[in-house]
Amino acid sequence: MTTANLVAYHVPVKISLNDRDVIKKMLGKAFALAFPNADGPSIHVFEGRHHARAQDGTLIAFETPCSNVRASDIVAAAFLHGWQLGGRFLGEPWYVGFETTEPFYPLKFLKVPDTCKNAFIQALPAFLTKSLVPGAAIEVIDIWENQTRTSKAEDWKFNGEICVLVCMKPPLVSLTAVWPGWFHFDNEYLIKMVYPGRFDFCNFCKHTAQDIIGPNRRHREEDCIRITCEDCGHIGHNVAFDKTTFTEPNKRKCQEGKRKRSEEKEKARKQQKLMEEKAEQEAALEEAKRKAAAEEAKTKAEEADRKRAEEEELARIKAAEEEAKKKQKEAKKKKQKEAKKKKEEEAKKRATKEEADQQATQDTVGVTSETNSQIKEESNRASKQIKEPRKKGDAVHGNNQASKQDGDDGPNNAGKENDPTGDDNKRGVTAESEAVVKVEKSV
Repeated sequence: MTTANLVAYHVPVKISLNDRDVIKKMLGKAFALAFPNADGPSIHVFEGRHHARAQDGTLIAFETPCSNVRASDIVAAAFLHGWQLGGRFLGEPWYVGFETTEPFYPLKFLKVPDTCKNAFIQALPAFLTKSLVPGAAIEVIDIWENQTRTSKAEDWKFNGEICVLVCMKPPLVSLTAVWPGWFHFDNEYLIKMVYPGRFDFCNFCKHTAQDIIGPNRRHREEDCIRITCEDCGHIGHNVAFDKTTFTEPNKRKCQEGKRKRSEEKEKARKQQKLMEEKAEQEAALEEAKRKAAAEEAKTKAEEADRKRAEEEELARIKAAEEEAKKKQKEAKKKKQKEAKKKKEEEAKKRATKEEADQQATQDTVGVTSETNSQIKEESNRASKQIKEPRKKGDAVHGNNQASKQDGDDGPNNAGKENDPTGDDNKRGVTAESEAVVKVEKSV
């Protein structure tokens, strides 16, 4: 767009993205028939709403320098030749620009918050002359706000739109092609810019993709990699959006992608079925292995319990045998101890008896010796007494003694004569017997 020499129409007919190129070609032929000696204009076709009529439809704009064809002539040709869109005449123009050769450019800023309107208007000159295209000579001609009302009784109110008219010297044909699509005011308010020749920015990425080059490079919505169709899987469109906005390439892509997606789903379904069957088989095999392992573990556990019971029984029997042996051994020791004790007691008794006997024997021997000594002394004394009467010549005694001696010479006393100690022995034996009795009593 090189000048403000622009004519725009609004037709209450919606068209798809795929029909835009066809409509442009048709209107271009109509323009060439009306102005055969003029250069072809730039024709813009896009979806839009006529706010005054409150109608949705399609906006069509013819842009050409005033030196080529004036805007008023374009309006007259459209009326006289009956230019149409979708079977409907273009009718009364929605917008007619200045018929001037001066490089005027109108801009509109949409959805400007009322709270920051004044600050935004004050910041616009610096933004347009310094930040919009650094180095370009842009002059701000005028700034105004749009106001609307729903009835004559109401006051006019700001509708969020700010319009600006700028002039560029010298005119740069491709200058508007590098203008951004959004103004992020104060890094808080995202305000859309509308102007002739505006690039068809992606309405999904908005201000995050409006650079000429770099990672945030601008792109059309149909080329946006962030938009993926839920039906076919291709980028740039989505079945959740309005299908009438699909371009013909995207429509073909969607149909082809839908067919491939259907084939992929069927293939995935079969693959999933095979995987499920395989999983079921593996699960059944694992279950069989688990049951076999459980049965084996149960058998091993039972065998272990049986062995443990046998070992416990053997241990119990062994313990009982050991206990019996221990008791037998203890009984044997006790018996041996008792026998030993008995023997010791018997030996002690024997020793005591032997000691007593020995003592008795010693006592007896002592008594016997003493008795023999006494007997001997008495015998000697008796012999002395016998000899004394003989020496004195006691006749009477001698006679009596002789008679007695004669009597002793008999056969019964023969032994007595031969054993003059017979009486002494008799007394000694008696004394010995008494001594033995005394010893035994003492024992």
